[in-house]
Amino acid sequence: QSPPPDVTITRVATSGRLLSPDAGQYACAYDENFITVAYACLSWHQQPGLRFRYRLLGQSDAWIDHNGERRITLYGMAPGTYTLQIQAINRFGLSSKGVTAVQIRVRPPWWASIWALAGYTLLLALAGRRLYRYLLQRRLEQAEIRRIRELEAFKSRFFENITHEFRTPLTILNGAADQIAENPTAELSKGLDTIRANSDRLLALVNQLLDLSKLDSGFLRLDVQRAELVAFLHYLCDSYQSLAKTRNIQLQFQCALPALYADFDAERLRQIVDNLLSNALKFTPAGGSVTLALEQIADPPRARIRVTDTGVGIEKEALPRLFERFYQGDHPSGRSSDGTGIGLSLARELARLMHGDLYAAGESGQGAVFTLELPLQPAQAPEAVVSVPANAPLQPAPESDGSRPTLLIVEDHPEVSNYLVAILSGAYDTRVAADGLAGLQEAFARVPDLIISDVMMPGMDGFALTDTLKTDLRTSHIPIILLTAKAGLENKLQGIGRGADAYLEKPFAKDELLAVARQLVQSRILLRRHYLAAVGLAEASTAASPPLAEQENAFLRNAVTAIEQHLSDPAYSVEQLCAQLLMSHSNLNRKIKAVSGLSPALFIRRIRLQRAKAMLLEQPELPVYAVASACGFDDPAYFGRVFRQEFKTSPAAWRAARF
Repeated sequence: QSPPPDVTITRVATSGRLLSPDAGQYACAYDENFITVAYACLSWHQQPGLRFRYRLLGQSDAWIDHNGERRITLYGMAPGTYTLQIQAINRFGLSSKGVTAVQIRVRPPWWASIWALAGYTLLLALAGRRLYRYLLQRRLEQAEIRRIRELEAFKSRFFENITHEFRTPLTILNGAADQIAENPTAELSKGLDTIRANSDRLLALVNQLLDLSKLDSGFLRLDVQRAELVAFLHYLCDSYQSLAKTRNIQLQFQCALPALYADFDAERLRQIVDNLLSNALKFTPAGGSVTLALEQIADPPRARIRVTDTGVGIEKEALPRLFERFYQGDHPSGRSSDGTGIGLSLARELARLMHGDLYAAGESGQGAVFTLELPLQPAQAPEAVVSVPANAPLQPAPESDGSRPTLLIVEDHPEVSNYLVAILSGAYDTRVAADGLAGLQEAFARVPDLIISDVMMPGMDGFALTDTLKTDLRTSHIPIILLTAKAGLENKLQGIGRGADAYLEKPFAKDELLAVARQLVQSRILLRRHYLAAVGLAEASTAASPPLAEQENAFLRNAVTAIEQHLSDPAYSVEQLCAQLLMSHSNLNRKIKAVSGLSPALFIRRIRLQRAKAMLLEQPELPVYAVASACGFDDPAYFGRVFRQEFKTSPAAWRAARF
């Protein structure tokens, strides 16, 4: 009783076609899955009662009794790999020692292969991407439509409001003029007061619009001085007492500090506080109260100014948009706000220009709280402090109209300074400082085009003033004329050695002073061109180049390098340039304007255009739009416009003319 021998495969066929094993595997197509496997149990003698069993792994793990059949027929197999195992069993129930296995692979159709599935996946991904881009484009188009509609609605609302703001005082002015014309004797005094009040209202509105324009272009300059803040705010609060009384509103000023000195622009701070107080009084009903409070915060050191009222409050929905330019919400009282929506936006931007901030809080019917925070600097010596009388308004120096060079006169003798103003005010926008320390503060605050200073002054003399100004990056470019009664070559050499551009002895000749001043201002204009040419932002002049100050030249090179590092970034801004050069916005604006004659925004644009001009010439294979994108212009049409403005021709025409 020995086990039967192992089964031997004799033939594998499909659809009448014999299959040959390839690496031990029989393969057929998906439509040839009718497979016949023939086998035998080869032995030197015949064993009666021999039977067989098989199983098809990949389809089932169960053995199937096949009796004495010598052929197995398989059909209906799905694409895949199968293993057919066959075993012989004799009449005593003993099975063969080994299991004979045949591996059969049914190949899938081409449209179900791995490559086909990968293709389907790719097509599906492309279709999904196309659908996503289509839906995204639809959303962008809808958003753009909404934005245009909102812009049109905003423009309509703004012009309606601004027209109303102008119409009201103009109507009152016309009425007052008619009343005076009809009855000059009785109406003159009252009419003049009305005319003056409404003309001031019109002027304030125009100034707000101009300030917004200056802020946007970077031309708004601060006149920052160290002054006593408590007395200044007390004065501003007192100026609104009469208005508060006429409306039966209690207005009070709260401050536990006897005095607090801070660096601020008095005129700009007045604008902010005026706006907050006038709004508080406007939206507080009779019998309510408005409080102006000042406190000092230790960490970080700052002054906190609060205007609190018991008025109609602020709607929750309006609070996030309260400081948006031209935004006007509906107030809880049920009436729409009058005005132009400029005041609060301008107030916050002025606060941030002074490195502070302005924010609001409040609920509907619960009043509002506006908080202004300004940074406090370390205390200075007493002589550096500008006192602000509590019973008199500040008189800030008038803003220059920009048409004349700015001249700072530093002179401790009033008669001499008055004489200098008299002979120079026709050609220059003059400002006066009474000593060297005040002149230093004024120079840092305004960065004039020219400084004329006496040498002998108390505190800081002219030599020390010149030395300080010429070694400070903010003012090193300003030409300085020293005036002194000290004659002699030694004194003159000392002044020139400190960095003075000219040295005139008293008594000086009027024509000589005018000629020297005019020549220095003209030299600065010429020097600007050479500085721009030195960093590749202007064509080199054929005229003899004046010596370039290394400090200004290095400053421009650093500025150009910082901008070129972000040349392809269209969002690169003046604020980022300020951060890279470690300068405040106002100081950077003054410095670049003085050295190059350009605002920071135009300076950045000039660099982008110059690099675009070079790329058009050096890489003729690049299309114009690619050059524009590489130089930070994400709108090719805008690039074409500014290129034409700068070089008087289009980018394509400029390139074509050089090839």
